Amino acid sequence: MRDYTFQGAEGSPCPHCHEEVELDMTVCPSCKQEVYQRYDALSFILTFFEGHIIDARAGGLVLGRNHNEDDIPMLSVMAPGIFQSCGMMMGGEFILNREATAKHKNRIEEINAYLKDSPFTPLTSISITEKTRVFNTNGIKGELIMFVDNGQFVVNRAATAKYFKELEELNNSVTHELTDESGC
Repeated sequence: MRDYTFQGAEGSPCPHCHEEVELDMTVCPSCKQEVYQRYDALSFILTFFEGHIIDARAGGLVLGRNHNEDDIPMLSVMAPGIFQSCGMMMGGEFILNREATAKHKNRIEEINAYLKDSPFTPLTSISITEKTRVFNTNGIKGELIMFVDNGQFVVNRAATAKYFKELEELNNSVTHELTDESGC
């Protein structure tokens, strides 16, 4: 029988001062500030297979509760084998994949400026197509976590409701280019 081992980092950078913080610590020894929740690779995999993690790296529409609170945690790779909370989002927002964000950053920022501080905008008449990716965080498993790449862009709810079709096109434009280049 084969013996498998995993080599991962023993810590990740502090989000405040960027000094290395060991995985079992909750406060940075350098700046004394709290560090975000982190998972080692095994904990991440177990949490994923328990149904608590949604892979949102491809980008798409995020469904969630209808209130004005960021309550959907996002998790990304911070060091080899270490996954760390990197922010929160709310239902009704659109997350673009990393490649689309890099390619269309100026337009995405223009879109995101639309009524950024407005009250909740319900999604009422969005046309779903075969290319629409929807991440439903209203799961029955309890708290669900969005697994994201560093460099993705989250667009506010008001802008998502107004510019959904364009956001979907921007997000899918890079996905299709990557698919076409690979020959698949």
